[in-house]
Amino acid sequence: MEMDRRRRACAALCLALGLGLLAGTPRRPSPAGEQRGAAFYQAGVRAGEKLRGGPSGATGPEADIYAAGRDFSIPRTYYDGTVGELMAGGRDRETAEELARQILFYKFSLYSAAEQAGCTVSDSHVEQVIADTRAGIRQAANKSDFDSYLEGMGMSEEAYWDSQFENIKIYESISAYRDHMFQAFAAEAEGGGTGADEAAWEAEWERIVREAIDGQEIEILG
Repeated sequence: MEMDRRRRACAALCLALGLGLLAGTPRRPSPAGEQRGAAFYQAGVRAGEKLRGGPSGATGPEADIYAAGRDFSIPRTYYDGTVGELMAGGRDRETAEELARQILFYKFSLYSAAEQAGCTVSDSHVEQVIADTRAGIRQAANKSDFDSYLEGMGMSEEAYWDSQFENIKIYESISAYRDHMFQAFAAEAEGGGTGADEAAWEAEWERIVREAIDGQEIEILG
């Protein structure tokens, strides 16, 4: 179960970067390779801007905060950065804005729920996830895409992984929380003699997610 969570985190991280960093992925020849590198460089620029406006507690002028829940606030720059990444992936602005809200509200509401349930993963767990992911990227045939991305961010590889520590911890903790809630669901189903039905569990997880988000009473401030 722990390894499954780790794989999910690695996959989520690579998807967030927009990278197909899998060993054996063929390189694209020039000039397509150069265009690809430029695209990852620009993705890094956007990610760097987003990172510098990352989520925090309710600090700074209210005008700088896009949305706030009971346990978190989302700076305007962080929301705008997420929208920009989604638009760069081909979404129109309206779709990107809606999807950005869904992603961010889910992320921080579920992390709060994970914390309250005692499902926050340890720092050593996060360090292992990072080590595994870095090892996979080093072996990737298209590692140059990641190098272009880092160049766009203006960060060294070491600084990048340091910057991703909390982000990985959030998603790993959400995965741990989902596993925790599934175990409770499965135990209840077994006790009722029905067994854990996959469709029923997915419906239950959707209910848990809605409850977590609704419980934050998130307000969009501007």
